[in-house]
Amino acid sequence: MNICVVGTGYVGLSSGTCLAYLGHQVRGFDVDPKRAASLREGVLPIYEPRLDELFRLSRNNLTFGGDLALAMKDADAIFVTVGTPSLPDGSPDLQYIDSAAEMTGRISPPNPLSSSTSRPFRSAQIGEWNRLSAKHTGKTIERRTRVL
Repeated sequence: MNICVVGTGYVGLSSGTCLAYLGHQVRGFDVDPKRAASLREGVLPIYEPRLDELFRLSRNNLTFGGDLALAMKDADAIFVTVGTPSLPDGSPDLQYIDSAAEMTGRISPPNPLSSSTSRPFRSAQIGEWNRLSAKHTGKTIERRTRVL
C-alpha cells in the first residue's frame, strides 16, 4: 500500500515508520525542509523507544520531502498528523489542520482516505475539512474519511 503522511512529528514519524516496517511504501511530507532533509539522512528529530531501530530496518520503504504533490501521488491512504497545540483558553489551535486541508485539497486525488491522529480533530470537523478541501478542488472527501 502507498501511504502519504502529512507531518513528520511524533505521531507522523512514529506511525509512518511502523507502517513502513510492516511493508508499506510511506512518503512523509513536512513543511520544514530541514526536518525532511534530516530524515532523508537518517537522523531522527524525536525520541521514541525503539523507533531508531524500526526506522533503520524500514529505510527502503520510507521517503521524505517537502513536495506534497509528490508525497500524495498514487497514495492509497493519506494520514494528516499535524500538530494541534493549545490556545491560551485551552481549546485546540486548528490552524495546522486547516492548512493541511487546504494544501491537500488543492492536490487531492480522487477518493483519498484522509485520516487524522490529532485528538481534537473529531467527526464534526470532517465537515469543515470537506469545506476547505472542496474550496480548492470542487470535490469533497467521501465517507472513507476516518478519524483515528
